[in-house]
Amino acid sequence: MSLFRRGEELHSVKFNAVLNAVKQLVSTIFPIITVPYITRVLGADSYGQVNYANSIVSYFVLLAGMGISTYATREGARIRNDKQRLSKFVNQMFTVNVFACLLSYAALLVLMLVWRPGSNLAILIFILSFSIAANTFGVDWVNVIFEDYVYITLRYIIFQVLAFASMLIFVHGSHDADVYAGCMVLPLVGGSLCNLWYIKRYVHPRLTKDVQFGAHVKAIVTLFANNVASTIYLSSDQTLLGIFSGSRAVGLYSLPVKAYSMIRNVLNALTYVMVPRLSAMIATHEEKQIIQLLNRTFCSLLTLILPASVGLFFLSPEIVSVLSGPQYAESSSVLQILSIALLFSVYSCFFANGILIPYRKESQFLLATSVAAVINLVLNCICIPLWGINGAAVTTLVAEMYILIHVYRAAAEYYRPDVSMRMIVSVVLGSVFVGLICVVGKMWVPSIALRLIVVIAVSVPSYLIIELLMGNIYVKNITLSLLRKIANR
Repeated sequence: MSLFRRGEELHSVKFNAVLNAVKQLVSTIFPIITVPYITRVLGADSYGQVNYANSIVSYFVLLAGMGISTYATREGARIRNDKQRLSKFVNQMFTVNVFACLLSYAALLVLMLVWRPGSNLAILIFILSFSIAANTFGVDWVNVIFEDYVYITLRYIIFQVLAFASMLIFVHGSHDADVYAGCMVLPLVGGSLCNLWYIKRYVHPRLTKDVQFGAHVKAIVTLFANNVASTIYLSSDQTLLGIFSGSRAVGLYSLPVKAYSMIRNVLNALTYVMVPRLSAMIATHEEKQIIQLLNRTFCSLLTLILPASVGLFFLSPEIVSVLSGPQYAESSSVLQILSIALLFSVYSCFFANGILIPYRKESQFLLATSVAAVINLVLNCICIPLWGINGAAVTTLVAEMYILIHVYRAAAEYYRPDVSMRMIVSVVLGSVFVGLICVVGKMWVPSIALRLIVVIAVSVPSYLIIELLMGNIYVKNITLSLLRKIANR
């Protein structure tokens, strides 16, 4: 029995990728708008304290999630056309998720009673902890199973606008850190409340006694352990910076990390959007279509990631200055280091989340992230006392390099990139040209803000023109598709 309504079809992967990229771009644009205001209004100490509290809560969000979202998306996509099986599966996952959520809140309560942090930090942790329940009861993975990126994107944009407006209206000084924390969780809480109504068009999640935990436990625990390891090597930088160097160092480090994460998330959107479709293809053994989908995604990432890394490296001082002013100038070197890590991070996501997870090889991903977490923790304890925020960035780079090497070797059983030398040359040439434009812009445009605008405005179309002239088929296809849509209008 088909679960889709009559006349309702899945959008193309390209369309979904565009929507997911738009969502990530919005998640990039809003911080670009809000970070300059928030960092100046709150100051480095209060801003760092909020980020420190958020890094603590993130561990309990992780515990409540239990890797269920990834597992549910992968397995649910395989049976999404069978209403009865899917409804039973969703109820099982929802029940496990609620239990994990309660366990997470209990663990957080114990931590607060034993640790007894200062009142300001305790209030921030309490406010940010609403994200734990929001992630659980929102059940957003149901929308991902059905690739409903139109709703996901629109909902995200609406609540980001509301959060931004709230920041401007209510956050006016360093004493408003708790208000800023509330604005941070507003999109999650509001989005989850919307989901409670919206997902009824697909399923009606409810608690069940028939959990059949034994059938799911191995994959869920493995994915949870993988998420723990990933969080350690992604979040331990800020946690250890808070311990070794204080809140100010966390504030200085948080800014370039956010800028790096914005670009990384936009690029990773191309990988994540193909996972439900790829899982469904694997279930029906569509081998040829699988290779085509993987190759399109790999080459599209190559077209985007190299110029993005080059531009981020050269424009790091300008980006930091425009976002937060001169008091954060010393953190530009962190962003330069992370611009190199971007190359490894995006492709490790492709091979791990885009190949190993759909093929149910999460144990290999777990091994990679576990080793990376150990490397990250050890190097952080050595590098942060020596080099401060730059040391934390170097450990992230090393961890990302290791993960890519490991997951590439593990995924080689299913996919090996097939990229023409002509395409590689065109991307490298275009990226070199982007770097030259950045250098010339630094020499000829004195104003920092104007320089950033001019360099981006010149380098993006220049890169696209070079790729078209060099015959980059992926840029050509996207350009032709846009021109056809414009002509049809």
